[in-house]
Amino acid sequence: MLRRSLIVSLVLAAGTLAAGVPLLSSLLGASAGEAVPFEPVPLPPVGVALPPGAAPAGVTPSAAGALAHLAPGGAFAPTLEQLLTGDTVIRTEAQMRLAWRQLFDAPYDPSLFDFDSSFVVLMGGGVVANGNFGISAVESAEATWASPYGPGGREESAPFLAVTATTFLSGVPPEDPATPVPLVSAVRIPAELDLDVLFHRTIIMGI
Repeated sequence: MLRRSLIVSLVLAAGTLAAGVPLLSSLLGASAGEAVPFEPVPLPPVGVALPPGAAPAGVTPSAAGALAHLAPGGAFAPTLEQLLTGDTVIRTEAQMRLAWRQLFDAPYDPSLFDFDSSFVVLMGGGVVANGNFGISAVESAEATWASPYGPGGREESAPFLAVTATTFLSGVPPEDPATPVPLVSAVRIPAELDLDVLFHRTIIMGI
């Protein structure tokens, strides 16, 4: 079983930023999530352009492509497109510095991280011209399933974290349209909660 799991759910919901409520899908076989503590990381603006052909906001690379960088024991070598449009778990300062060099022009700020007590989840939002993107929730849950081995009816279970990112896209074009820019979001999560991660995405369309 791979160390990290990737499930992407794209949802459109109509409404203003104040009234729009995303319709979240549920994961069959999982308990209701319980909120866990996390801290947003104040990142500088992305200092590079999105590579040609990269996915737009709300769309991630294939699960197979993303998991190739997150498998246990594998080399940490996310591509720029993976960082800008995918989901990445970062556990060491060396990994964070590598990601930072690819994403930002600003000098690396070690005061933002403490990998002795926490790890970092970074999600890329793709290109956004008239809206915003950010990690909005971290929850713990437990998945249960019928075991294919042993006596019939035996269940197995495993805890995991569900990390949700939300993209808000304004439905009212401004008179002076903003330049599309790539957006990323990162949060610190306590090290003792370093479990398998399910990534979830929602999109809110304003009107």
